[in-house]
Amino acid sequence: MAAYDNVRRNPNTKGVNNTTLDGIKKDWFEKTRSDIITGRFKFQPARRVDIAKPNGGTRPLGIVSPRDKVVLDAMRMILEAIFEPTFHPSSHGFRPKRSCHSALNDVKMKFGSSHWFIEGDISKCFDTIDHNIFIN
Repeated sequence: MAAYDNVRRNPNTKGVNNTTLDGIKKDWFEKTRSDIITGRFKFQPARRVDIAKPNGGTRPLGIVSPRDKVVLDAMRMILEAIFEPTFHPSSHGFRPKRSCHSALNDVKMKFGSSHWFIEGDISKCFDTIDHNIFIN
């Protein structure tokens, strides 16, 4: 229910099947819970949209249905509760109440008056990295 409240606060973006959170009732939550527990739950296909990049080109973005967003947010909440306490304090990416701004503040506090820093970006990192390394 907390995940539903989180998703409901944001505007509904329709996925492939045009479903919204309108008319969602308690029995949907119970059925979805049962389907997850028994392994019958299946995410709906995502609607693919190409987003323009500032330096030209595009990157693909998958738009999931709002009901799938509820399930995904519930999964995020569970995983965050389990793993967040184990992350290193200097880790800032994709963490609650952390961002590039908190990382920059961390650098400022630890290194004081640095006159330069190195910024890097691995081109198409998630497209080209060996995912088996992460899985193993």
